[in-house]
Amino acid sequence: MSRSGFVFNLCLVILAAAVFAGGPAVAEDNAYTYYSAGQRISLHPDPDLVVVKPAPGHKGLGDAALREIGAAPDPLNEHPALKNRGFRLYRRKASANREKSLKSLLDKAADDDSLVVQPVFEQGQALLIPTAEIIIGGRTPRSAAALSEKLAARRQALGIKKISKLDDRTLLLTILRPGNGRCYQVCRKLSR
Repeated sequence: MSRSGFVFNLCLVILAAAVFAGGPAVAEDNAYTYYSAGQRISLHPDPDLVVVKPAPGHKGLGDAALREIGAAPDPLNEHPALKNRGFRLYRRKASANREKSLKSLLDKAADDDSLVVQPVFEQGQALLIPTAEIIIGGRTPRSAAALSEKLAARRQALGIKKISKLDDRTLLLTILRPGNGRCYQVCRKLSR
């Protein structure tokens, strides 16, 4: 199967299991670590890929900023899973300076809050992209209501913008300040 067939759903798939699988406290050596079925999973960002989501009305990265960091839009930007969410995937050109990751270079290029910059993880042929959304689920019918009540007390501390009920067992959380894969930090805190 092609890579473009797998581009969708990092947080919506992987992190749902992580939230309720629990696990010991995570050492902060990797910001992109979560637990699933009691196993520690550490992801490492691809140093040549990054996703940028401009705020409504913002054009994204300009040509000058892209040239400065040695990046170019990736052909996968035409994939509906990226296009429909407003994501723009950038890949470092082969001739670019390799001393710093593309992510750190883009962080410097994004000098305002009108861009959300996310790392990209490759898992086999899949590209995993963190989002502002986290799906959590309970094990029993009507557990969504109990989960919502528990989250209400921690909502502000976790930076949860919105809690939406998907069904009787499942909630969709939308987090504030989602850049740099912050969904992982929220999921680790939820699993404790």
